[in-house]
Amino acid sequence: MNRMITKRIFDAAYNNMCCNTSYPLNPILWGKYSQNDYDIMENAEELSFYIHIPFCKSLCSFCEYTKFLGNDEKQQNNYIALLKKQIEEFINTHKVKKIYGLDVGGGTPTSISDSNFEELMTIINDLEERYEKIFDYEKSIEINFVTITDEKLSMISRAGFERISAGLQIMNERILSENNREYKGIKRLLEITDNIRANGIKKINIDLMYGLKNQSSRDIDNTIEAIKHINPEHVTLYEMRYNIVGGKTDNITRELVYNQYMRFYEALIDLGYIGILGGNTFSRYNDNGLSSYLKYRMLDCIPYKGFGISAQSMSMNGVSYNNGKNEKDYDRIISTNIIYEQYIYKLPKQEILAKYIAISLYGGAFKLCTMNAILNDNVLKLYEEEFEFLINNKYIYIEDGICRLTGKGFKYYGGIAALFYSSDHKKYLLENSK
Repeated sequence: MNRMITKRIFDAAYNNMCCNTSYPLNPILWGKYSQNDYDIMENAEELSFYIHIPFCKSLCSFCEYTKFLGNDEKQQNNYIALLKKQIEEFINTHKVKKIYGLDVGGGTPTSISDSNFEELMTIINDLEERYEKIFDYEKSIEINFVTITDEKLSMISRAGFERISAGLQIMNERILSENNREYKGIKRLLEITDNIRANGIKKINIDLMYGLKNQSSRDIDNTIEAIKHINPEHVTLYEMRYNIVGGKTDNITRELVYNQYMRFYEALIDLGYIGILGGNTFSRYNDNGLSSYLKYRMLDCIPYKGFGISAQSMSMNGVSYNNGKNEKDYDRIISTNIIYEQYIYKLPKQEILAKYIAISLYGGAFKLCTMNAILNDNVLKLYEEEFEFLINNKYIYIEDGICRLTGKGFKYYGGIAALFYSSDHKKYLLENSK
């Protein structure tokens, strides 16, 4: 790839809000890799687990994940039974020896009934007890400040969860209401977080968002004030993502989201959090602010198996998605009486590398050794021109085998990711750029 093409791809990605930590840009680009009967986890002996609970009390409009209004306890019970069936089938057909992490997300896991939640905790404990665990293994679960109860917190504690992740997003009642999300004032937030700690949970992570329509600097400052009072161990920043090339972005620009990120970043650093410029995770400890599932997935490309409707799995062989990813009718999905891998892609190494880079840039860095392992080759030679472009323009620097974004580089992280896209994706990006 000559220098002119490198620059064109970089610029096209910078000007396209869809070039972010999401990959592929469009599922049609993986169509030729689709398989009807292929097990991407066939030889996996070490991996992490993710469990998806799709039910919510209300459906936030900014959420890109599969979710359903699910107040019917019988419906929930049916789903938990199918989830258990899928997990048991995987256990019985695969020879996994060691696990690196386990995350439970959604949707809203805490929106299900107490009895179903208790059954979920039992399923999780039975799953993890079957395997050896890496030294820093921990399991993490998402909660919602609206649906969490004292009884569910007690169950979470008894099940051995060490980390809880809760979405605060932004301290602006109007913006949350416009996005169909209930607002909780600081008094209630403090009551809940105090109760989390009283139940022996070691780490609280608070999710925040930037790039939302009509979000202001004052909103960010008010949110930081809430963080100051809650004092969570971890804070995670999420950029509002736009995933359809050429789609509507509500006049959100790269410059705007960069400035909002920087306002959050500088305020969190001032509060004593440790974080990498360009990374979205912050910690009061000497760690990276991630659950072990996310850490090994993002930095080392450790395989992960997803259970539940629409859950994603990935290994060095490819990527798969369970049924439900492209359907909104829950009853039609469940009527199959099975959760299964509906979309399976046996991917070439270049596609695996591109997805790894996109995911890892969420943390502001990617490892050369992981890239080399994916391609079974020396990436500094294979991508000599791309690395030369990024280093000479001071978008990245390499330290101890890790490629880290500079402050300047973070502003252009979509362009950095695009330089490692597959040939098909680069062509698609250029053809769909203005």
